[in-house]
This record gives sequence, structure tokens and C-alpha cells, in this order.
Amino acid sequence: MILFRHAQIYDGTGQKPFLGDVLVRNDRIAEVGQNLEVPEDTEILEADGKLPIEIEAIFELCE
Repeated sequence: MILFRHAQIYDGTGQKPFLGDVLVRNDRIAEVGQNLEVPEDTEILEADGKLPIEIEAIFELCE
């Protein structure tokens, strides 16, 4: 698993990006939010607000 911490998140709605965390599990977005709990053995990448992440398929979060 990989956690992108404090990334700029674009949700595809045209709203301004927000800072948050993105947890990726098995090459898919598992969670998006702020201050997510980090499972053991997760690689954490600090984005410090500089790494833009665009979530194009928000439906993946509902599965």
C-alpha cells in the first residue's frame, strides 16, 4: 500500500483542489480523506501540497 499524504486532490467537479490523503491498495484508490489511519507496512509519500492527484473515477471509492 502507498499513502500520499497532504496531496492536492482534484475531484473532477470543477471545485478548487483540497489537501488530503490518498491511500492506494492493489493499484486502486482505497480511501481519500484527511488524516487517514495508516495500515502497517504502508509506504508513506509526503506530498506537502505539491503533488497534484486527480480522481477521475470517484466510483471506485464506493465499491
